[in-house]
Amino acid sequence: IPREKYMRYHQALSDIHENNKKAILYAYLAYADALSNNNRDVAHQILTDLYESSYDKPRSGVSNIVADNKSTIHQIINNALTDIAGKNNVQSQYHIGGYVLNFAVLGNDKKIAIECDDNAYYNSPQAYTMDIQRQKWIEQFGYKYYRTWSADWFDNAENEKSKLARQTN
Repeated sequence: IPREKYMRYHQALSDIHENNKKAILYAYLAYADALSNNNRDVAHQILTDLYESSYDKPRSGVSNIVADNKSTIHQIINNALTDIAGKNNVQSQYHIGGYVLNFAVLGNDKKIAIECDDNAYYNSPQAYTMDIQRQKWIEQFGYKYYRTWSADWFDNAENEKSKLARQTN
C-alpha cells in the first residue's frame, strides 16, 4: 500500500481520535487497495487501526440475545432444515474452502450454504467485510448462499421457516 494512502487515514484517525467521515473514507480506500493487492496483513492492520481509534467501538451495545441463545437458534434452524430438506440432506458445521458453514443442504443437485449470525458476528469489528468475502468464496464452489438472522427467528419463526423453504427448494 502506498505510504501516502496509509498516512492519510492514519493521520485523520490520530488527529481527531474518533471515527469521522474523512478518516473512514481514507481507511476504506486503503483497505480496498490492500485487498485488491492481496495484502491481508495491511488490510488487517487497517481494521485494527479503525477499531482502536473508534470513538464508539463497532457493534457495541448489541443485545446478547444471540450469544445467550446460540445453541438454541442453531437447533431451531437445524430442525427447520431437516423438516424441509430431510435429515440426510442437512449437514451441520460443514467444512468447505477453509470455512465452516453453519449448515449445508446437499443432495438432489442442491448445494446451499446457510449461515446464521452468532456472538462471533456481533463481537467482530470486521464481520461485514468478512461476510462479503466468505460469501463470494463459497459461491465460487457452486453453492447458493443464504444468511438468516436470529432476531428474525425469535420475532417470527414461521415466516423465517417459509423463507428457508423457498431458498432450499
